[in-house]
Amino acid sequence: MASRKTLLLSIFARRNELFRVSEKDDLYFLSLFKEYSDTKKNITFQYQCSKNEELTRLRETYKFDEMRSAVNDFEMQKNLMTWVYKKLNKDGNCIPLFPMNSLNILDKTIKDNIGSNCWMHALVLNEIFLSLSMKSRMIRCMPMDLRYSDCHCVTLAFNETYNKWIIFDSACGCCYFDEINIPLNIMELRRRLINNEQILIPNKDEYFHKKMIKYWIKNCIRFESYLFSQFNCETIKQNKTIVNLNPKLYVIEDKIIKKNKYDLMYINTNNEEEFWR
Repeated sequence: MASRKTLLLSIFARRNELFRVSEKDDLYFLSLFKEYSDTKKNITFQYQCSKNEELTRLRETYKFDEMRSAVNDFEMQKNLMTWVYKKLNKDGNCIPLFPMNSLNILDKTIKDNIGSNCWMHALVLNEIFLSLSMKSRMIRCMPMDLRYSDCHCVTLAFNETYNKWIIFDSACGCCYFDEINIPLNIMELRRRLINNEQILIPNKDEYFHKKMIKYWIKNCIRFESYLFSQFNCETIKQNKTIVNLNPKLYVIEDKIIKKNKYDLMYINTNNEEEFWR
């Protein structure tokens, strides 16, 4: 089993250099790695409360409390996502910012008209949700390649109306729904891609839909999230833990990396229930 897995990883890591990759290729590997494990690591995600000074400043500066008057919490979350989608300038690249947090990104957008990629969109929306005492996490959705040059970042927020986590894709200004218009979480989206089941993206045309489905097929192999979802999580000067969800056959060792005098601990799990709970 180990030698087969090593061979597959080696082939996939080199194929971008040798072949033009098709959607069919990506779907093959997504289906091949569809299974997860029941092994648990007792991972518990944590969320910073709105009483944090910076989160309070974020909420009050941009008057997010005024959006609480929406019909329900899902509509409020959608309105906040749309606010970020319209507020930030679209740009696939990311300019170096320090600190990399919502207050600085929004400030630089207003003053310097900077562009924001999906990472920056997901980061800003995540901190807005936290400022309103919502449980949310920024999620990196990654391809199979260990040395990736492309991924997609979204915000995952818990929703009381549906009693589930929901994808908020701020960079694209959309959520994803099943055939009866129930919003999807990432676990559900991934299974629908593998099983070729319907995924609705309201208010988007057919070209956008096809492009995003293809993009998600590529970027639904692995997922990454901070263990503690907090303000300024990308550039805060402290030890941090990142949790990776990998398929059952995709085994990677945990490791600690030194970064700017601080420890960055990577924990890898193959248990989807533990990662998405």
